[in-house]
Amino acid sequence: MIVFDIETCPIYQEYGDLPERYRLSWDYHCERRDLGDPAEAYERWAGLDAIMSKVVCISTIDDNDEVRSFYGNDERRVLARFSHFLMSQGSGVQLGGHYILGFDIPFLLRRMLIHGIHIPTSLDIRDRKPWELKHIVDSYELWRMNTRSSASLVSLCVAFGIPSPKDDISGADVKRVWYSGDHERVVRYCEADVIATKKVIEHL
Repeated sequence: MIVFDIETCPIYQEYGDLPERYRLSWDYHCERRDLGDPAEAYERWAGLDAIMSKVVCISTIDDNDEVRSFYGNDERRVLARFSHFLMSQGSGVQLGGHYILGFDIPFLLRRMLIHGIHIPTSLDIRDRKPWELKHIVDSYELWRMNTRSSASLVSLCVAFGIPSPKDDISGADVKRVWYSGDHERVVRYCEADVIATKKVIEHL
């Protein structure tokens, strides 16, 4: 199994940096979603939007506990390297993560489409039936157990006595840390997430 996690941050650091076409798109998005002031909403939500944000780091861990990270400001290169890595594992490779069906995988697919990067079969969930996704192990879904609620990765780490991967920074800090130039700190955070997620999955 390849357990993975991604870190994202806005393509443009601040709302005021947005080119006009991005700003108009974001303003329209905020109006439709009733998100309030676009500048404030940008600070809070832009990092989760696959049009306004980019993938800056992807970390993986395999069954032998070997950790790999693909990261940098050149998103196209990051995505292409990750795509090549997954394809080298074969179409039947099992994928794992926390909330990857709800966030990580859709975000990756959208950014790969934008860059025209080949989407590995194992990652392509478009038009797939639930029984066609059995190769994807999502700890969020496993803990949900067909109910309406689940738990965060931090909460599951607490439950199973696993050290929290958020002791240094959290997802809310990624933009600030990345744009400060401390890329290695973001990589360490992403790697801590996949290590913890693998341990959680082993309990489930």
